[in-house]
Amino acid sequence: MKEIKFNVEGMTCASCQAHVQNALAEVEGVSEASVNLMMNTALVKANDNVSNQKLIKAVEDAGYTLTQSKHLVLQVEDMTCASCVSSIESYVGKQEGIVELVINLMEREVEIDYDPTLISEQKIIDLIKEIGYTPSIENKVKGNSKVLTLSLIFGGLIFYLTMVSMISSSLIPSFIRADLFPLRSAILQLLLTVPVMVLNIDIYKRGLKALTKLYPNMDSLVAIGTLAAFIYSMYGFIMILNGRVDFVHHLYFESVVIILALIKLGNHLEERSKEQTKSSLSSLLALQPDDAILYNDKVEKVIPLSQVKVDDILLVKPGMNVPADGVIVFGNSSVDESMLSGESLPVDKTVGDQVSLGTNNTSGSFQMKVSRLQSESTLSQIIRMVEEAQNDKAPIARMADQVSAVFVPIVFVIAIVALVLWFSFSRDLELSLTIFISILVIACPCALGLATPTAIMVGTGRGADEGVFYKSATALEMTSRINTVIFDKTGTLTQGNLSVVDEHILNDRETVLNLMASVEGMSEHPLSKAMTEYYQGDLEVHDFKALFGQSVSATVEESKVLIGNKSLMDE
Repeated sequence: MKEIKFNVEGMTCASCQAHVQNALAEVEGVSEASVNLMMNTALVKANDNVSNQKLIKAVEDAGYTLTQSKHLVLQVEDMTCASCVSSIESYVGKQEGIVELVINLMEREVEIDYDPTLISEQKIIDLIKEIGYTPSIENKVKGNSKVLTLSLIFGGLIFYLTMVSMISSSLIPSFIRADLFPLRSAILQLLLTVPVMVLNIDIYKRGLKALTKLYPNMDSLVAIGTLAAFIYSMYGFIMILNGRVDFVHHLYFESVVIILALIKLGNHLEERSKEQTKSSLSSLLALQPDDAILYNDKVEKVIPLSQVKVDDILLVKPGMNVPADGVIVFGNSSVDESMLSGESLPVDKTVGDQVSLGTNNTSGSFQMKVSRLQSESTLSQIIRMVEEAQNDKAPIARMADQVSAVFVPIVFVIAIVALVLWFSFSRDLELSLTIFISILVIACPCALGLATPTAIMVGTGRGADEGVFYKSATALEMTSRINTVIFDKTGTLTQGNLSVVDEHILNDRETVLNLMASVEGMSEHPLSKAMTEYYQGDLEVHDFKALFGQSVSATVEESKVLIGNKSLMDE
């Protein structure tokens, strides 16, 4: 058996998700297929003899596109001229795994299709940074906003032209009033409708293709509904040309434009919701530093994280995040490992101790030997676990998928039956078409299909932000039945900000506190910071030494001062 991950293009609703999943599951040799609408991905488990092309063909027949390449859009604001374009094309375009690279200098956009098995998104960004540019990821929401904006503008204009006159005809300029100049008004409506249909041509492509393959989806409902309204309106337009000016009041161009604009607005809000729910993975990825300090023969060299190799010696300075999983070979420090363990108190580390990518070095410098690459690190395993949990389907989500799979065909049947019955009894084609279109357009299974995956992504993402990781969506769903939670570490429940809460001083309190605060003010340790926040010292300190694992020593006004734990006091 093999496990293959694909990207799916063209899915807009829960019925799309169900159709893609069924198309994959019906391929001989496929044991399991799981499609995620939120992530636009498909995970297939199949026999080794099942070819990728066979799976791609099955999904294409259902009206969708299956690819193993990913699409990345980057905004490069400091790309200003043709030579910039040439530099990026020649340097990035020749890298292994880059399928296609298209640059728009006017928009300062770089669009890249790449094979994720050969090159990562982060590697592509690093490559562009290496030649002096600053790329940033342009999300899908921003990319779709131009079509949405134009659709809403045209929708607003046609709404004004056709609907405002119902309030008062004086609000419409006389030269475009339908009752005074019917042909002029009809032409103007047509000119406002066609561009919106062209801008949203993807809805018609997906919807009609899915319908011809007998896999109707939400796009199919919208496409058939708006085309029916447009065709009837064109019939009315021809009648106006032939002198039947009364047909100007029986045009439905505005329905086409407003329906398409509102559908695009709904898709935009869904995409924005998806982008927001992915923020937890972004916050985990942010724990990874961009660079590492390679330490070779006492020479420091800053290199991108992607160039770090196993057995490299790296220097980690105070305040830096650890750049890789490895072992300390020189120096000692205190490392904040709360992102892994939940314990707020930094852990003392010395030669031979393990350190992990993404943890924070709070004090002291050390050299470490890399034991695992970035892709195999503990942090990467956590990120993969969060991704898998977000891709996973909870039992309630599977039930929603089953309902969505039959939802659209049932809506089509109801709409056609309603059309036939209303026309049979009323002989009013206009009324019958209005009812037919209304049923098609308002019946949307998106809320049903998006509710559970959105809840899963938000739940796992919010949990990751708080340091709680779910192994699967099933585990997340089962948490609703929990009535008792047992914690095995008190440190997990603390705020993470150390502070002095009590003191026991036998005599001369002010002198003791002044000595303590003056000496501890020389240290970067979190315990020292808590003590200096409790009391401010003003004495002159000499010969300060940090005693690893014990605390500190110093000379204050010719007196030797030792501050530390029981081990230091015993010694």
